[in-house]
Amino acid sequence: MIDIRDMDRNYAKKILDKYEDYQWSVQGFGMLRAYLDPEQIFRIHVWIPSVLRVDQVSDLHDHPWDFQSKVVWGELINRRYEVKPNPLGVHRRQLMQPGVGAKLIGDPQPCDLLQVQEETYFTGGFYSQKADEIHRTEVPTTAISIIKRRFRKTRERAYTFHQGGRPWVSAKPRPSNHEEVKKLLTYITPYL
Repeated sequence: MIDIRDMDRNYAKKILDKYEDYQWSVQGFGMLRAYLDPEQIFRIHVWIPSVLRVDQVSDLHDHPWDFQSKVVWGELINRRYEVKPNPLGVHRRQLMQPGVGAKLIGDPQPCDLLQVQEETYFTGGFYSQKADEIHRTEVPTTAISIIKRRFRKTRERAYTFHQGGRPWVSAKPRPSNHEEVKKLLTYITPYL
């Protein structure tokens, strides 16, 4: 597998041209995604939020793994946050099991979140993030990114955040079939 920094629009186009060779899923944050290797270290994200984003999805979260991300086409905004314990806080922090079997664990804890950084990346942009960094990703229109994950000892726990007084809305991935993938790719492949 090549270095993530060498992955570009042409690399992504080759993957999308052979989309039937991959197992795809749709995640409620607004993306179509597929693992690119058997170890599930590399993953492509095809962002189409106008079609795929779940309404009111709870998109503030951290990860059970560190990662690097390369925007191979489009624009992506990554906002990072810090958690401030506060028994009267406006947000709720809750442990979860992420991925296909996503579920909440335990009770939510009140807290406040403070946005500490906003980063905008365009085609060719690259960033990295530690597992415990809270973030939210926004894509104004459509984009393609590829991530490289580095696993820690615990691969199955992360935190999710939502506003108090509102229910948590899952972004749990669901399988996608090749017919759906082909249709969804029409939103993005004309631009590659």
